[in-house]
Formats: sequence, structure tokens, C-alpha cells
Amino acid sequence: MLGYLVSQFGKGVYDSITSLNILVKIVGNNITKSLIYNLLFYNLVICLGINYLVDNYPYCIQKYYNLDNSYTLYLYRVFVNLFWLLPNYVIGLMYNSYYTNQAIGVFIHVYNPQNLNLKYHCYGRYSRYLVNKGYYQVIITFLTLETILISYLPYIGTFMDWFLTSLIYSYYSWEYSWSSHKVPHSNRYAIFENNWSYYLGYGTIIGLIKINMGFFNSSYIIASIFPIVCMNTLVLFKKDTTIITDNPYKFKIPLFYFPIRYADRVVKRISEYLKIKLT
Repeated sequence: MLGYLVSQFGKGVYDSITSLNILVKIVGNNITKSLIYNLLFYNLVICLGINYLVDNYPYCIQKYYNLDNSYTLYLYRVFVNLFWLLPNYVIGLMYNSYYTNQAIGVFIHVYNPQNLNLKYHCYGRYSRYLVNKGYYQVIITFLTLETILISYLPYIGTFMDWFLTSLIYSYYSWEYSWSSHKVPHSNRYAIFENNWSYYLGYGTIIGLIKINMGFFNSSYIIASIFPIVCMNTLVLFKKDTTIITDNPYKFKIPLFYFPIRYADRVVKRISEYLKIKLT
């Protein structure tokens, strides 16, 4: 069993590295190239560039004027967090989400011979799709919070942070492929939990970036490469469908068990509240 898990992990890492092959297709189309360039310029030049300046500015001033005022440095950090890092992070979420979706949509339209599209047909009705999407967002939010809390555990916190972060980003990247192939969310959870070693490998590079480069800087770098990793899943899904089957050893990790239980409680409380208000 260990050999199987290691081989699947290695396959996931290898498949994530082959995302670089997608760059040829991205550059070959003017629209996808422009969209990716916008992401790269915003995240790597503007955000990382300004972050580098604000991180090093106080130390340069202290060294130049021979100052030693920790209180002033603390106020400077608070000011930077409140008026640059946090607002820019929120803006970046919307900006990167828009350009990522646009780039992937164009990639599907131009290069996918099956003419796949990000629709809601697997749910039958648009209203049902919205309900499932909202429920899914609650589950992912609880999973992210769970990861943050576990990362503070002594001794194993860093390892668990990498482990869960890698899985979360891997799940995010495969969402586009599952959506384009009309796989319902409940099926996605089962696929992911039964093949976690492969998906851990696929997201491990992003996980390493996240735990080694700080929260904000890593977010900018991940946002730059994330669309390429997502596009690669569309190609991998067609090329090798065996990665979505159950593993032969049935070594399942119930990654979504607690987030789904929390989400169920939240939905139940909301429904009870609405029932009281509407009756």
C-alpha cells in the first residue's frame, strides 16, 4: 500500500510539473496570452514589487539614520497592513478570480476538442446549481479555517499546513475540470478522498510555496501560476481518466467529513431561522 501511495504522489507531482507544457498553447493564442500577462504583471510586478519596497523601507531608514525605535516600526507595520496588504488582498481575490476564469474559459473554447464549458447541466436546473454552489462554498470555508487552526499545532503544525494546503489548492484546480465534465459536487468529494495521494502530489508545489513565502507574497505567486495548473487538469482529465477511480487499497482520508458536518449545521440553523421568520 505504501508503494502505491508513493507512486500516486509522484504521479501527481509529475503531472503538476507538466503544466509548463500548457504555456505553449497559452502563448499561441493572443487572448489567453493577454489575460495571463495581466495576471503576471499585477501579481509579480505590482504586488510583489511594492511588497518588497514596504518590507525593506523601514530597515533602510533605520540603518541610514541609525534609529532604534521599535514602536515606530510597529506603527508602520500596522499602517501597511491596514492600508495596503489587506485591501489589496481583497482586490486581488476579485481581480485574479476574474482573469483566471476568463483565461480558462478561452482555453476551453479554443483548445478543447470536446467543446467543454463551465455549465451547471449536471444539476438539471440553475437554481439547484446555485444551492449546491453555495453549500460547497460553506464547506470549503470550514476546510480552510480548519487548516489555519491545525497549522498552529506544535511540532506537526508546519507539516499539516503543507499537507492540507496542498490538498485544498489541488481541489481548487481540479474544480474546473470536474465542472467542465459536469461531475456533481458529492462525486467530487468521493473522488478526491479516495485518491488523496495523487491530489496531494498535484498540489504539493503550491503547498510548499504557501508555507515558505509568507501569506501575502505566496498568494501573489500562486495566483500567477494557478490558471496554468487549472488548464492542465482539463488536459489530464481527458488523457488519463484512471486518476478519478477508487484506489485499490481503499485507504480513504475523510477530508470533507468535518467541514460537511459543520456546513450541515449552518444550513440547518439558517433554514430553521427562515422558517420561524416566514411563519
